[in-house]
Amino acid sequence: GFSKSGIQLPDYDNGAKETSFFINLNAKYFIQDNLKVGADLGFDFASYNTLPSFDFDTWKYNARKHSSLGVASVSPFLRYQRENLLLQLGVNFDIAINSGSTFNVSPNVKADYNFTPGVGIFLDLKGGTRINHLWQMKALNRYINPTMCYKTSDVPLDIEAGFNLGAWQGFSAKIFGGFASYNSYMMPQYTQAAMIPASVYDFTEVDMRSAVFYRGMKLSGWKAGAELGYKYRSLVDAKARFTYSPQNDDEGCILGLDRPEYVIDANIAICPIDPLRVNIGYEMRGKRARYGTQIQNNGEDYWEAYKLNKVMNLKLGASYRVMPNLTVFVNAENLMNKQWDWFIGHGAQKLNIMGGAGIT
Repeated sequence: GFSKSGIQLPDYDNGAKETSFFINLNAKYFIQDNLKVGADLGFDFASYNTLPSFDFDTWKYNARKHSSLGVASVSPFLRYQRENLLLQLGVNFDIAINSGSTFNVSPNVKADYNFTPGVGIFLDLKGGTRINHLWQMKALNRYINPTMCYKTSDVPLDIEAGFNLGAWQGFSAKIFGGFASYNSYMMPQYTQAAMIPASVYDFTEVDMRSAVFYRGMKLSGWKAGAELGYKYRSLVDAKARFTYSPQNDDEGCILGLDRPEYVIDANIAICPIDPLRVNIGYEMRGKRARYGTQIQNNGEDYWEAYKLNKVMNLKLGASYRVMPNLTVFVNAENLMNKQWDWFIGHGAQKLNIMGGAGIT
């Protein structure tokens, strides 16, 4: 694939610009009918224009040369599968180009075992290194710093395990728990500076709580949750999921850039006739906070957290397949017209409706 993105400044053309491409390949070989070996290969590359770099120590911009980032990944695996067992043993080897940690290793392990029909356990261990592309960083943050580019992020370990129950007469359930650790993971933060050099500004204090900066954080934490489902033929497919992870400064699993402690996500799809599909959804994100640092006059900093209001998003959508390769759709979000901030001062859209068509 290929993408090109950038941030245009109003008065002059020196915003950050990125040109990137990626390629993914995979290969596999069957040793036996239920045993195979394979490998997933990937390369992601991003090139940036020449632009200034902001120095928080001097509060001045310095010249920065043309730069680029790359991540090459090799993920060999061995997979064994039979009627009641799926086992995959693998590892991810990631080589980061022009970014901090050069060589990273993470697991690529999956296991799913059914004791009896409807009762089983599962395990998923994963990780990896990725580029923080500009289009990803500004997708939610419309007040992103227009001159900054970002290092790669590394997830050494992300593990989830639990029990699968069902389906019995259409009902199913899942109970899960997990742990994750993150290195240099780009999270939005505010910085409130108590003292700025007088040679730069003619005032001594500045409050930047509404200016979102991204900081590579080292985080780790656990999570737990449950999921319920119900399916009736092809007419109804419903799921509800609850996930909880306590958050505290640099602790917690990442459930989103707004760092909620719990997320409730419920969706139901109804197909009264074959070409028509209606979706109803509800999302709640609670105990959210924006974490950051308060810089003191002595140069030391300490953590602060600003609580964010709760997200309650009721959604409704419908799609209709006009022809085998043509589908029209309409989606509406925030039907209750609630107001919440993704970040401080970054209000989410109230009631919004979007429609269109898709060709496959």
